Amino acid sequence: MIFSKVYSNKPDIFPPILFRRGLNVILARVRDRKDKTKDSHNLGKTLLIDLLDFCLLSDPDKEFFLKMHKDRFVGFVFFLELGLDDGGFITIRRGVDEPSKISFKRHDKPNADFTDIAETEWDHTRLAFERSVTLLDGALNLTMNKPWSYRKGCGYFMRKQEDFRDVFQLNRFSKGKDRDWKPYVAHFLGFNSELVARKYDLDEEVEKLRARYEEIQGSVNLKVGDYDRLKGQIEIKEDEVGTKQIRLDEFDFREKEVGMASELAEQVEERIGELNTEIYNLRFDLDQAETGAQTDLPFNIEEVNTVFREAGLFFPDQLKRDYEELVAFNRRIIEERQQHLKARAAELRQRLATTEGEHSELSAKRQQYLAVLKQRDSLKKFKQLQSSLDQERALLALMKEKFKRLDEMLKLIAEIKKAIAERDASSEIIAEMVRKSSGRFSDIRKRFAKIIRDVLGRSAELYVRPNEKGNLEFRAEFQEGGVEDVFTSESKGTTYKKFLCMAFDAAVAEACAKERFFHFIYHDGALETEDNRRKIQWLETVRGACSEYGIQYVMTAIDDDVPRDDEDKRIDFDPAEIIRELHDQGDDGRLFKMPRF
Repeated sequence: MIFSKVYSNKPDIFPPILFRRGLNVILARVRDRKDKTKDSHNLGKTLLIDLLDFCLLSDPDKEFFLKMHKDRFVGFVFFLELGLDDGGFITIRRGVDEPSKISFKRHDKPNADFTDIAETEWDHTRLAFERSVTLLDGALNLTMNKPWSYRKGCGYFMRKQEDFRDVFQLNRFSKGKDRDWKPYVAHFLGFNSELVARKYDLDEEVEKLRARYEEIQGSVNLKVGDYDRLKGQIEIKEDEVGTKQIRLDEFDFREKEVGMASELAEQVEERIGELNTEIYNLRFDLDQAETGAQTDLPFNIEEVNTVFREAGLFFPDQLKRDYEELVAFNRRIIEERQQHLKARAAELRQRLATTEGEHSELSAKRQQYLAVLKQRDSLKKFKQLQSSLDQERALLALMKEKFKRLDEMLKLIAEIKKAIAERDASSEIIAEMVRKSSGRFSDIRKRFAKIIRDVLGRSAELYVRPNEKGNLEFRAEFQEGGVEDVFTSESKGTTYKKFLCMAFDAAVAEACAKERFFHFIYHDGALETEDNRRKIQWLETVRGACSEYGIQYVMTAIDDDVPRDDEDKRIDFDPAEIIRELHDQGDDGRLFKMPRF
């Protein structure tokens, strides 16, 4: 699959662009360098990759230029002609006004113009979006891309500026999960993508099972260790409820009343007596504590001094000081005792409140039992006992619901253990797969290293390893004496990262040149901010790869990106390589010949 032609129904605004095998350049020139108000930016060169993606049936977001400036493109219809691996061609028609209605036509010769043909001459006309993607996927028949749609791989061979940040994870996947892209990368590197995807599925399954377990545990406030204990309680309660139901069905209240009388005499009355004694003791202790907490030391040194004076006795200063120290000492002791007694009183009040509460509950229960036992109306007795049985049934139902949840927790534990075991086994299989590597990955790795060495004169390597979770991790790094080379300059790091991305794409395209796969590469701004020597080496590498492997390489560049030799002379592109030239002399120089938007 390669690009052959892109055109529109308004050629005066968007003239046709013909692609070729080999190097294809969209070049933005500066024609009047004396005019400092103009430059080769903002001419629309970066829009072409978005337009091609639109014609390849992308589902663009609201910031896509055809959506943001829809008023400028009312009535526009775009046509993309693709070269197929079987030698034929297919043209895709997609309009701005109705982007979800797409038409297709197969043909044998390139450079067709279907802008004016009748609707009936299209092989498939105005198909819905999803059906169109499926049809195009079948027509392209990129067997090496299966089981994914062709859409999955487009981004790796159509890199925009934001896609040069990471070799393997495109910008579109930056906010998603590794599950969204790692199995696909593993696939075209020659690894078993099903194993990689299955490992992520198992990770997710374990997390879901654990989340469900924690949810249930929080709702029942029990542990799985309580399983048999609760089971026994349910069996006893079922027997009690069954016996009471039989008695009520037979309308025989004798045994129920005997049970009530026995409980009233043996448990309720006895406990009420104990509580009465306890309440009395607590109230007595509380009264003593509160009284003690209010006790003070009634000693006034001045009163003693007055008594001595009235008696005509001398009150020595030393004796006065001794008295004062004694008083201070006793006062400290009393204050500490008061603090202790206040704390004791608070504790007693709490215990008294709890005890009196239990006493009130048992007194109410005693009154209920006595009311039943003294009731002579059998129907009223039946209703009261039925109400009691209903309460026990509700309790039994609650116990059974908790038991059901405990049973589910036990099953979840078994499922979690099974999923973890399967996940761990999957991790081992992935680790073994990495150890064995793959023929395609070895080929890509060698080509990648050679491209970096030829262009940058540096050593770099491509490798795969399992991470701490047992999932695949893809790495592309520069090496210096066997140690990873760290670049401290942010701009330099960005530049080198970009070369890693471009070298990776080229290595994959070379290794898969004989497969039914993508045979084009589109790099937006491939030469921007690069050193002249690297620009020259990269272009030589690209031209060699295109010639040897039949790859189509498309790139955008501005005038300043054109490399120069050692004497600072431009090394211009071959005119045949420039498929569209933009310039800064008015609207005619833009990709779309209209005012800037």
